[in-house]
Formats: sequence, C-alpha cells, structure tokens
Amino acid sequence: MTTADDVLREYRRARLPPAHASRGRRLDGSPSAPPSTTDTAAALEWMEAHLSSLATPAAADPPAPRHGRRAASSVTPQALARLEAAAAHTARLSRLLEERLASLNAAPPPAAAPPPLAAVRVAPRAAPPPAAALAAAMDARAAALSAAAPAAAARLSALRAAVAQAEALAAAAPAPAPSSSSATTTTASSSAPLSSAPSASAPSSSATTTTTTSTSAPSSLPSAYPSFLPPPAALAAAAHALAAALSPPSDAPLVPLSLFSDGLMLHRGPFRPYGTHAADSFAAQLATSHPPHELCAAHPRGFRLAVYDHSASTHATAAAAAAAAAAAAAAAAAPSVASLPQLLDGQSLLVPLSVDRLLRRLPAHVLRDGQLLPVRAEVAAGLRAPDDHAPPPDAEALRAARLRRFQPEEAATGK
Repeated sequence: MTTADDVLREYRRARLPPAHASRGRRLDGSPSAPPSTTDTAAALEWMEAHLSSLATPAAADPPAPRHGRRAASSVTPQALARLEAAAAHTARLSRLLEERLASLNAAPPPAAAPPPLAAVRVAPRAAPPPAAALAAAMDARAAALSAAAPAAAARLSALRAAVAQAEALAAAAPAPAPSSSSATTTTASSSAPLSSAPSASAPSSSATTTTTTSTSAPSSLPSAYPSFLPPPAALAAAAHALAAALSPPSDAPLVPLSLFSDGLMLHRGPFRPYGTHAADSFAAQLATSHPPHELCAAHPRGFRLAVYDHSASTHATAAAAAAAAAAAAAAAAAPSVASLPQLLDGQSLLVPLSVDRLLRRLPAHVLRDGQLLPVRAEVAAGLRAPDDHAPPPDAEALRAARLRRFQPEEAATGK
C-alpha cells in the first residue's frame, strides 16, 4: 500500500529542483544551499508546472486509514440473543414433533375405528364493558363501601371492647354474688351530686357520678339486642370508663344515662329500645368509650355523665319496681327534696314526676327586686285540674300573677 510519504519521497528523487545563480535555501528541506538554488520565483514556476504530476498519483492511490473502520449493525446483542433462543426453541419443538409423528406412524392400527369426535361449540368471548359503565360501577362500589365504613368501624370497635371485657372477666377471680341493689359513686369533689334534682335548694357539683344498681348480667338477651354490641354488663362498664375519663368544666350540666337489658334512656326519657337507630348508634359509641355525638352536639362546652346500670332487668321491670318503691315512699312522710340514695340508684328517673312531687320541690316564694313573689301557688293553679264544684279560675288574676313574676317593677307601679 502506497502512502503520501512514499509519493513525496519518490517525487523528490525523480525531479530535482533547477540550479540558479543566486544564493538561497533549497526547496527539498536542506539546511543550506549553494548560490545556484536561491531564485524563489523560478522555483515556484517549476512547482506549478509539475503540480499535476504530484496530484495524479496521490488521487489514484489514496492513503489507507491507520485503523480499520468498524461495521455498524442494526441488531442489538439482546435482540440477537432472543432470536437465537427462539430458533433453538423452534428446533427443539420440531424435533419433538418429528419423534411423535414417527412413533405414531410405527404404531399398529387400532382394532376398531374410534367414534367420531363430538362437535364442540365455543361461545365467543363477551366484549368488555364500555369505559363509562366500568367507571360508573367503580363509583357505585366506592360509594357503597364508604357508606358502610362507619358502621363497620363501630361494630369492629364494639367487638374489640367486648373481647377485652370478656378476657378481663375470665382472667379475674370469681367475685362474690352481688346483692339485689348496690350503689357505687365516683366523684371528683366532696360535694353531694344533688344537681340532678330539679330543686332550687340542690347545690351544684363538679363531680362525675357513675352508679351501678346491678352487676349481674341477664340470663338471656332480648331478640332485638344488636349482635355487634358487647353484653349489657360490658356496655355498662364501658359507659363507666367514659364517665370517669371525662374532664368537663365545673359548671357543666349533668346528663343521667340509664342502661337496661333492652335499651337505654337519657334523663327521664323517652326510652330507646335496642333495634332502633337512636339506641344502636348511641350504644355503639358508648362501647368504644367515646363521647356520643348526640351529647357533644347538645353540650359543646362539655358535660358530666351519671351512669345508672339496670342491665339485669328490662325497662318495664325496672320501672315497675321504681313505681312500687315510690308508692311505698308516698305512704310515709316523703320529704320535699329527693334523698341521696334515691338519686344514686336512679329509680327516681323511672317514675313519672307527679304534680304533687313537682310542687313539693318548688319553692313557695322567691325574692325578686325586693318583692316576695309566690311560685308554688301559681304553678299549682295552672297545673291542677279544677274541681267540679269549684269556681272557674280567674284569668285576670292569673295574668296579673304572671306580670308580677316577669315584670315586678311595672306591676308594683300599676303601669
């Protein structure tokens, strides 16, 4: 292979530059030259004349690169490996099929022809639902799951509380048989919890009162008792724990809660039987020892909870027993204000408040703006039914009495 250096070396050897008279440098790279080689103009003319002879051999035989060119391929090594694997798999399948075909051909014919194959009809695959129908179904399923999530969470929490209560009862030592009626009071101060009685003489209390009238569970639960709730005794224990965990302000109202085997009751009623939404949702929140939403909405500043446990009996049985006790107390000289045991056992909440009991709890007079105003007499005149032989009530007198209560100054001046 001829290179450019070889061409130039051959050119200098074959064609020497002409000799000139003047002194100068030679064109072949010699350091010095005799005076006969210094005519530059003549040398340039000589080079132009012989340029074609220098360019033609170089163009005819171009110099080769020092390194060979790398061939470019459109197939990557990974693709080539996959193709080779596919080819090997195809060859292996072909060999197996050939062996199978040879064994079938070498086998003897069957004694009897096999029955013809039954025609099998394959139903075409149903087309997938459109995107709109699929999205609507997904939205409906998500909405159903979201709606059922709160009830499922409440049921799960109630079951967890029931399991924890059952484990605690199983681990504890057997307690002695409880008496027919017992009372347990947990207070945060030494003042008596008489604020539950609607009497002007009852002092306010910042105590949290929890009362248990029976600790034994009923022999059988009512048919309407929710399955996701713990037993009535465990539900009462969760309510006691909630009442003890509350930290309301000192002037927070006291909310009496009575628990029965067939329902519950706030204040003096109405009674909420299990199986209704009002009772089941309230009891599910009690089972988790969380403040019920109903009480939180009614008392945003906080409340105190007084729990009365009647889980050993139904509401009708407890109300009948309370009515009998009230009748026995009415035969004796009953005080005008309910006693502390009557408040602690919660039986006074189960008996309807009669007119006489209400009048006994009201003050006879109140002092307002320096005037003594009657209270009990005016309420009695408005509540009691008139006697058949009594004269009709004086409407003007009742109107004047109301004016004296609510507008004492105008009533005194006669305006």
